[in-house]
Amino acid sequence: MTRIEILGWAKHTDESLNSAQELLNILNEQPLNEEVVTLCIQLRQTTSLKMPDAIIATTALHLKLPLMTRNIKDFQKVPHLQLFNPFEPSE
Repeated sequence: MTRIEILGWAKHTDESLNSAQELLNILNEQPLNEEVVTLCIQLRQTTSLKMPDAIIATTALHLKLPLMTRNIKDFQKVPHLQLFNPFEPSE
């Protein structure tokens, strides 16, 4: 899901697409499992998140990892989800 979301972005330049592919190649992608599916269903019942975002958010929650996204606004409604925007300067 993450690969589709990142690489499917319509505004990529050749350079940004190459950078995104390089980043994804070093990450450890996680397949969906029953616990993530169950969490995703519960999250979709209580928020207005679209299914891809809900899957990504619940995978991060399940793995107890922060979610790296530039789209902080949409994910702020997810309880207990730690967010990290790599485009924002560190504090």
